[in-house]
Amino acid sequence: FITDKVLTNLSSSYHIAKKKISYYDLNTNTTIIPTSNNGMKLELFIFDVFPLADSYLVMNVDRFDEFAPVKNEPGNHSDSPDTA
Repeated sequence: FITDKVLTNLSSSYHIAKKKISYYDLNTNTTIIPTSNNGMKLELFIFDVFPLADSYLVMNVDRFDEFAPVKNEPGNHSDSPDTA
């Protein structure tokens, strides 16, 4: 399923997320942390594969016990590998 359907069909399914992206300024030798969005990130979500499946199952579970998003880098205080 992953090789035959997902990898061949998701290239046009990206969602655009506007983000604050830190960068290094060579002129001032400092890392700039923007206060407003200055870039975009292309994201895919697990539910993007649902239309590609012949069938799928949705389960209702306790969010606290079963859900741990990992969308930030290690060391971040939320939604990181450290908090999952």
